[in-house]
Amino acid sequence: ERPSNISQPYPINETLIPEDIWLYAKPTYKIQSENPSIVYLAENLSQNCTEATQVVEKVISWVYENIEVQREPSNDDSSDAVTTLFRRTGVCVERAHLAIALLRAQGIPAKYTHGFFGNENHNPGFFKPLPGGCPRTTLHAWVQVWYPKIGWVQYDPSSNRTMPGGIITDEGYDNMGTGGGGSSNGDEDQYWDIVGSGSLAENRLNITVQWIIKPPIYASKK
Repeated sequence: ERPSNISQPYPINETLIPEDIWLYAKPTYKIQSENPSIVYLAENLSQNCTEATQVVEKVISWVYENIEVQREPSNDDSSDAVTTLFRRTGVCVERAHLAIALLRAQGIPAKYTHGFFGNENHNPGFFKPLPGGCPRTTLHAWVQVWYPKIGWVQYDPSSNRTMPGGIITDEGYDNMGTGGGGSSNGDEDQYWDIVGSGSLAENRLNITVQWIIKPPIYASKK
């Protein structure tokens, strides 16, 4: 499933990007969008593109096709975009970091997003846990891309599709600016306020989440 109603010339005119959104086009410690290797790949992917959606599609698809799924999470110091690019493996956090770095390198605002993967009948108010019960088994990280005409659109570089029903618990500049690190270290409860109702025995959980955007940590890991 892809957005079909977006028409935005590429490159995006910087005057169309508000100051608060422009922060999502800057590099961070984990998302080194000014690194020469990131910039080189980003420029190659955007060749001959005239629409921002074309660039986004190519980035999301490239990460999906070239970064092998890693079953065990990396330690926090190796989940950055550059390490993922050279290692060519990663969990959802690393894939999101790399996709965001490639997008920001091309002046496209992109946001790190963390939450619950999946929904039931495209109703984001309902969440169906994976077999085994615990809702944490489907914690996931993905990407939001900002377009001047419509705002934020969710993409998942780990499944090469949009995220119509992802339940967002945290979002920010990278996983150091959100509670997203919980997906790797199991400490997610210290970051999120989750209120649930329903029955795991019935394999259905109705949840409400609250999230806080934390300030960015700007640093360039080159």
